[in-house]
This record gives sequence, C-alpha cells and structure tokens, in this order.
Amino acid sequence: MTESSTYGDNNTSAPVNKDIGGSCKLWKRLAQQDVSFGKPEKFCENIPKGNWVISGTITLTDDKVLPYIEKIIKKNLKSGTMVTSGPVTIKDCHWLYGFSISRQPHFKAQKENEVIVWVYGLFSDKRGNYVKKKITDCSGIELCEEWLYHIGIPESEIPSIAQNSAITIPCRMPYITSYFMPRALGDRPLVVPNGSVNLAFIGNFAETEKDTVFTT
Repeated sequence: MTESSTYGDNNTSAPVNKDIGGSCKLWKRLAQQDVSFGKPEKFCENIPKGNWVISGTITLTDDKVLPYIEKIIKKNLKSGTMVTSGPVTIKDCHWLYGFSISRQPHFKAQKENEVIVWVYGLFSDKRGNYVKKKITDCSGIELCEEWLYHIGIPESEIPSIAQNSAITIPCRMPYITSYFMPRALGDRPLVVPNGSVNLAFIGNFAETEKDTVFTT
C-alpha cells in the first residue's frame, strides 16, 4: 500500500517515484515462477489518473484555526479524547478533500500548543477551489490553504496562516488504493497457494476469505 511513497514539505510537492518499488518487484519475481502466485501487473501497473494518491499532515502551531474546526465538529480539540472519530468529507471541494483529527497529542513528542490534522484528496485530476491546481502538484502550503478555505478561514488570512501558523507535509502514495482495482479470482494469490507447503501470503493483496481491505 505504501510502496514508493514520497514526501514534500511546506514549499514543495511530493515528487513522483517512477520505480515500481521493491514490494512489486518481489511479487513479480514470484509470479513468474507459478501462476498461482497471482498477477501483480493488475495492481502495480494500472493506477487510475483520478484516484487518491495525495495525503498530508498539517501541524497547527497556534490556536488561530481551532475555533473554525470546533465550529464544524462541535468538540474541544484538546479534550484528550477522539476528535473527529473518522474522516470529515468536504463534499463541495473539487478534490473531494477530507480531514481527520485523532486524539491530541497524536505524537509523544508533540508540543502542547500543536494540533495535528490529517488531510487527503480523493480526486487527483481536478483543480482545487481556492488553489487552482491539481492536488498532485501542490506544496504543503497550498494543501493547507485549500483546507483553510473550506473550513471558513477569511480569504485575507489564509496565506499568512498557511505559511506562519502551520507546517504541512504532503505524501504521495501511488498504490494506496490499488487493491480496490477491478480483479478476478486468481489476480491475488490464495493465502496458501495451491501446492505450497512452505510459502503463504498475507495482506491486502492476498485472497483472504471473509475479509475486507483497508478501513471497510
């Protein structure tokens, strides 16, 4: 799922990694030896252009934005309990942007004045409403600006907050939804392939009976 992931920063977008990565290479080498080991090309070489590949973390370094978030979620962000209890979808955003905030502090080393927000965009082929770019081309500041716009920050304040009150790290994960691709029986190997006595597969790319993938 996270093979070939890359990271940007406040000023740069997460770059494209053109290498299919070690996990896919390993699966390909296995599949060349026996058809029962699945068809990795169905997942490793068939990534839709409009799917979800970009997410990011926004670390808010002061309290300027908190009242706007709390107005939406109706909860104190620093209560020490789960904040959004799952993703909040911004249905009017062209990226189909969403955000999620876990219990704060999210990390042990997190500073007391910081709040960490996870954001993601499900449409990678459309330009944003505030940032007139595809999410795949956006720096961390631009990811933050689009989010601030949709949670109601006055437009005159957006650039300053995104630059001075937040640290945003974009992450590009080319295979994060590849296990949702259309597939047939045999495209994923069985947990224990036919005839195998000392090899088994685990994870989202194995045909696991009565199981679903990801957060379903």
